[in-house]
Amino acid sequence: ASTPVISTMPTCEGIVTYTYTFTDCSGISHAWVYTYTIEDTIAPTGTAPSDLVLECLSEIPVASAEDIADAIDNCSGNVVITISDVNNGGTGCFGSPYIVNRTYTLTDCAGNVTDLLQTITVEDTTAPTFVEPLPVNETVECNVVPSAVSLTAIDNCGDATVTYSEERIDGSCLNNYELVRTWVATDACGLTTTHIQTI
Repeated sequence: ASTPVISTMPTCEGIVTYTYTFTDCSGISHAWVYTYTIEDTIAPTGTAPSDLVLECLSEIPVASAEDIADAIDNCSGNVVITISDVNNGGTGCFGSPYIVNRTYTLTDCAGNVTDLLQTITVEDTTAPTFVEPLPVNETVECNVVPSAVSLTAIDNCGDATVTYSEERIDGSCLNNYELVRTWVATDACGLTTTHIQTI
């Protein structure tokens, strides 16, 4: 018998043949072919990134195939990872969470597929905070009233605006009254922080 002639090995699935040639003492030859089929029916495996709960839309991480660090296949080991995001259309503000279902699709050379799901929930629940020291309540004599302080605010997810209003509540005489000063800090989601000073 001769050394077998082996067909080209498939890169993933296919047929491999071993051809043996037997020759007797009179020189008559006969070929015997042994065939086997390679078929990959096992899907690749991997672990999805942990679900995330975030406060700000800007905190949503950019998806990457490298997020699946343990992707593996039983045969070639070459796993192609594609990513798709679907969101619920929420605003990401308190009471209207923005929810992303991020699907990592693992595909091996034979077309076997595994889907891994990560859920990312964004909901801003943090109100803005004032930057400057807050004015305290005061009692003053006569009509010597301090000027209103100008306050600014910051927010964990972006800008905040501050509105100011003042209300006078008259007392028993001209120089006997209360001033109620109100500062309201508002973020992009409508969350507010209020400070009141009474003079």
